[in-house]
Amino acid sequence: MPVPADYEARLQAIVDTAVCGVITIDTSGIIETVNPACEDLFGYRHGELVGQNVTILMQSPDRGKHGSYIKRYLDTGDRKIIGIGREVVACRKDGSSFPALLSVSEFRVDGKRMFTGILDDVTDLKRAEGELENRVRQQEVVAELGVLALAGADMDELMGEAVLRVAKTLRVDYVKILELSPDGGDLLLRAGTGWREGLVGEAIIDASRESQAGFTLANEGAVIVGDLSRESRFSAPPLLTEHGIVSSMSVVVLGEHRPFGVFGAHSAAYRAFRDVDAHFLQSVANVVAEAIRRKSAEQQLIEQENLVQLGEMAGVVAHEVKNTQAGVSGALRIIRARLPEESGDREVISDMLKRLESLNQFMGDVLTFARPRMTAFSELPVKLLLEDTVSVVSENPRFRDIGIMIGADDLTISLDPQVLRPVLVNLLVNAAESIDGQGSVSIEAREYHEPSCPGCCRISVTDTGQGMLDHVRERAFEPFFSTKHRGSGLGLSIAKRVVELHGGRVAIVCPEEGGTRVVLDLPLTTDA
Repeated sequence: MPVPADYEARLQAIVDTAVCGVITIDTSGIIETVNPACEDLFGYRHGELVGQNVTILMQSPDRGKHGSYIKRYLDTGDRKIIGIGREVVACRKDGSSFPALLSVSEFRVDGKRMFTGILDDVTDLKRAEGELENRVRQQEVVAELGVLALAGADMDELMGEAVLRVAKTLRVDYVKILELSPDGGDLLLRAGTGWREGLVGEAIIDASRESQAGFTLANEGAVIVGDLSRESRFSAPPLLTEHGIVSSMSVVVLGEHRPFGVFGAHSAAYRAFRDVDAHFLQSVANVVAEAIRRKSAEQQLIEQENLVQLGEMAGVVAHEVKNTQAGVSGALRIIRARLPEESGDREVISDMLKRLESLNQFMGDVLTFARPRMTAFSELPVKLLLEDTVSVVSENPRFRDIGIMIGADDLTISLDPQVLRPVLVNLLVNAAESIDGQGSVSIEAREYHEPSCPGCCRISVTDTGQGMLDHVRERAFEPFFSTKHRGSGLGLSIAKRVVELHGGRVAIVCPEEGGTRVVLDLPLTTDA
């Protein structure tokens, strides 16, 4: 086939319009030609490159070794790159570098040996490869944590592993898991990495919308902060400012009936967190949340099994005890009636009758705890419930010198007054005992909307006593735990069961100003 007359022009046009950089050099490495794409890649003009050694476009160590590469090839024919191609790091005029795929071939012109280099900027490809590797690694981390959770790992162990792996995968300085307090007022630094020693398990953070964690709970989605010092949606809590945090990202750790808390990742240097990073953090948070739910379900199952056994045993014991107690009480009353009024034995028998009545009440509490009656819900104004409760306790001698304050919003909620009223009575009696019959007690019901309780009626019983000690508050809801000389130790345990049967939750708060507040959060609507 004959060669077209304009063959060379056509070849030159192809080179000039190629999207890849094309360079020709001689055996000394001197650049003879470059195409426009090459000028764009490196930031040089044509005249600035022609006549220069090609090493001007290289970084070390290739810059210092290029001459020896050519000489070895010319002397031995040993190919390191010619006809093979490889990835190199190219250097622009401004000193910046970029990854490039370089292919080199040899040709001759009038007997002169020449080399052609074709370069393709693979920055986007490398970025995509890196992104894919990151996504794969992120999915591996989520899967590994999932396996750890399914294996029944301790929650502290799982959370510790979660923060460490997130920190490593996202390459951040600080990671934390915050646990929302029962009353939803603050958050505990439950697990973390990077923070000063002694903060994990101790540091408390405000859960209001004024903090990033509180804002995250209210937002119910990922919150990304580029520069914390310029953030206007919320204030930076001391925990972050004291560690020099600049960029942050946080998501909600979901719970069964309310959020468990917040999962956060933070960097002391500026970091442009992306949606894909937030998705990864949320995935890890979901694994932790599912593990929490599973542990809770397992514990509830164990409790239910124990309660079934306790209920069966309590039923038998109560039957026998009540029959015996009734017989003994009847006999003691007959004996007391026959004794003279001045007899000292009458007081002894009266004390025995009181003890038998306490035993009867104790067995009643055990039966209520082990086999609570099925709730019969009905719509009832909560203010009326509070007033009825106060009218019941006002007849108790403990309340002779105690003022009871009632405050209630105009709310009607679905509840079972027959099981909830005794709970409130018990809480008021506990409050009266805590202030030793002197002072005031308040009972309130308010509509409450917070991330921890998106729509509920908050009933609170508050006393002006000395407050509950921390170790007592931690065990307050344990069955049979009590600091009193008499009593079943089931009052708060029964309260917890009754409130949970209503789809709510109960918590104990000791305000800084003193006293104790027992908080019952009941849903404004219930499917029970």
